[in-house]
Amino acid sequence: MKAIRALLCLLAVPAFLAAAPACVTGTLTDYIGLPSGGCLVGTISFEDFSFSVIGSGGTGVVVLGPSDITVSPELTLSGSRLRFSAPFSVIGDQFTEYLIEYLTDPPPPIIHGWDEEMFAESPVAPGYAQIDTFLCPGGPFDEDRGEEGVGCRTAPVEQLTILHDGSPAPILFDSVDFGATYQYVGVRTFVKLVANGASSDIDGWGARASIVPEPSTFLLGGAALIALGWLRRKRG
Repeated sequence: MKAIRALLCLLAVPAFLAAAPACVTGTLTDYIGLPSGGCLVGTISFEDFSFSVIGSGGTGVVVLGPSDITVSPELTLSGSRLRFSAPFSVIGDQFTEYLIEYLTDPPPPIIHGWDEEMFAESPVAPGYAQIDTFLCPGGPFDEDRGEEGVGCRTAPVEQLTILHDGSPAPILFDSVDFGATYQYVGVRTFVKLVANGASSDIDGWGARASIVPEPSTFLLGGAALIALGWLRRKRG
């Protein structure tokens, strides 16, 4: 009887729950240092993080490093999100551009869409903040880091853009539905702030992977229900 109960527990609890630790709030440096398999936000895993400074300039510009960027996991009703926050700021003739790259690698669930949102925006025109994210559905990018929107063999590259340029109606949210489902999605996010004689600063942005359950998840649950029914009949 104990053996049957243990089997039911194994069937009812998907193996992916033990595949990686839960993501916790930390710096981007911490996330870059994650071991193979990354960490989980709900049932979505995030791994293989990298950070690059694409460009910067201007008088007294402060260039942020990965230890200055906080990454916070957030679980929502429709998916798993990472929130990236830091004192991104430029003024006068300053500008900066960063690249953050990572891979989503969920074990059972599969991704069907993606959305991003800019937080606490306050650029002053003609200064602006722009975040361009290139998504490679089905796997990581093939090309070297820094290439925008190329090198995806599995499906056409998708692009999301959120922009605040001091206008009354900035674009603070963008999303895409892939029209299919993928177990892997490569992510490249370019964060560009340009002051243009004024200023631009943001607190950060959130990136969310939208998921649908994979059939194997239902099969596990179905197997558990069948075993439970068999056990009840045996007791009767």
